[in-house]
Amino acid sequence: MITQILKKYDFCGCRFTDLFVPLPDKFILKIRLISSTLEADDEEIVGIPGTLSVHRRILSADQAGRDWGWNENYASYPDKTGYVPILEASMFFDVPYHPERTELKLGIPLTLYDIAEKDLFLLYDGKHMRFIYDGIVINENFTGGELRRSEDKPCMNVSLANISISSDIDLIECSSFSRTLDRSIQYYSPAGHSAGAGDVVNFWHDGVYHLYFLYDHHHHGNRWWGGVHYFYHLTTSDFKDWVDHGAIFEIEENWQAFGTGTPFFYDGRFWYAIGYHTGRSIPDEYLYRDSMIEDYRKNGYTEAVSHEYIRSLGMYPSGANLAVSNDGGYTFTLTHKMFHWAENPSVYTKEDGTLFMCVGDGIWESASPEGPWKLVSPGFPPSGKDTALEYTAECPSFFEKNGYKYIIMGIRGYWRTEKNGDVYTDCAQKGEDIYDGLVVPMAVNAGGRL
Repeated sequence: MITQILKKYDFCGCRFTDLFVPLPDKFILKIRLISSTLEADDEEIVGIPGTLSVHRRILSADQAGRDWGWNENYASYPDKTGYVPILEASMFFDVPYHPERTELKLGIPLTLYDIAEKDLFLLYDGKHMRFIYDGIVINENFTGGELRRSEDKPCMNVSLANISISSDIDLIECSSFSRTLDRSIQYYSPAGHSAGAGDVVNFWHDGVYHLYFLYDHHHHGNRWWGGVHYFYHLTTSDFKDWVDHGAIFEIEENWQAFGTGTPFFYDGRFWYAIGYHTGRSIPDEYLYRDSMIEDYRKNGYTEAVSHEYIRSLGMYPSGANLAVSNDGGYTFTLTHKMFHWAENPSVYTKEDGTLFMCVGDGIWESASPEGPWKLVSPGFPPSGKDTALEYTAECPSFFEKNGYKYIIMGIRGYWRTEKNGDVYTDCAQKGEDIYDGLVVPMAVNAGGRL
């Protein structure tokens, strides 16, 4: 069994009116189709030139599998004729540092959602484009820059749909509800159209197995193929019945892009060392990484720097950042503090309560999450051309079992100590590698089971 805990949106308190120009900074567009029958291959439901367009289209099997259709997995949802009816929304932006990034799309197959039966809402809050159907987010994308403005009169095809708009974002009511699916975890996908998991990270604490995964839409295509994600959270105590708790936090800024890190337990609370992949939206010269490296060379350690300070310099946080949980690891609050430049930090708690971190080019230690962090094993575990099989530096994973200590890393990286020892051997180089081709391998000792 899998229990999903979902967020439910209620727009009943929002005041809707005819579409007006210019669009407000944030808005909700409500669409109800007059009929499910398409009269043409391409029908524009509503459009503001250069700003917003909503189309209903019919795709052949070949079209459904190409271009944005591949990202939305349209080809899996044909109608009885073999064609795929879809609805797509496009919005157009001016994006700092990326003039090539303009049109941002969101689509759904109409074989899954009857928009003649229930309203479809397009919610734009300055950071997300979200399709909401029956109160649930069914698809989303992440925006960047400023929405392009137009004084042109909107084109609305009232013969196709009833369309209205609201700027009452603050009047949206949200609640949570749960539903149980009678199925196995093996081929599970989270709620929403074409939703899946990116990198996964696991953790074991007090008899509960925690699986955190990057919630993904569009096959890594969010925010112009920048792979923008945030973490969802699954738990189980018996590996048969699971709970999907949903997001542990959400995107707060339209430059944020989260990559893999690790949860860890410190001083009675769950923490998360999260990799910020800000370089997917912001050029390297504006990232704080090089400044932090320069400070490390001067001081011999790194320590947490507030986002407020970084932004005051006209720069952006990247690399290793922190989040903390006050409810046992189910939801987290971003601390807005960057403590290292590594984009895939793996932090673990030692028996004495202090911390160590593997980042692919060394092991670091600290007495607290915010530092100071000091490099204690330069160059280990190695990666790239310094290794026999060119392991990647991505997402080192540390675990222990039966007195042995292990570190695994991207592609084939695999190190093990002798029993009750501390000296690591490159087992993959000896031909003892236990996997081949995993870029983000993660293992945990879950009460004696790996």
